[in-house]
Amino acid sequence: MTATTTSSQPLTVLLVEDDDIDAMAVTRMFRKVPGEIPITVQRAVNGADGLAQLRQLVSDRAGPLMVLLDINMPLLNGHEFLSAVRADKALESTIVFILTTSIDPKDVENAYRSHVAGYLPKTANPKAGAKVGQLLREYADAVLFPMPRAIQ
Repeated sequence: MTATTTSSQPLTVLLVEDDDIDAMAVTRMFRKVPGEIPITVQRAVNGADGLAQLRQLVSDRAGPLMVLLDINMPLLNGHEFLSAVRADKALESTIVFILTTSIDPKDVENAYRSHVAGYLPKTANPKAGAKVGQLLREYADAVLFPMPRAIQ
């Protein structure tokens, strides 16, 4: 993958989240927090669907991508999703953040061993949720994202 040099290029956030309320909260969070680059949120309701959508986005060369991933999901959990992403040459440099209710130290350690960009706890506290949204927005505005390359 090659780095993008245009900070104004739209960013696709693939939200891999099985809970409808949490998915609405994340989508709302990105709408509320202003930033330099446009962000489109695309949702997958389980890890298997998320992996298929990520492969399609990379195949379509959809531009810069970031994944927000829940750990506890049906069909393919977050750890299994991460293993599949990191094992695939076309996907391995995808930026992934964990956004989950799990505070289990084993989940945290396993996520960082899979090279996540960050492990963020979900919260019902609106102020804490706003901080997470601000952090993700600032990250999206500040970094150069790897650009998808053709799937071989």
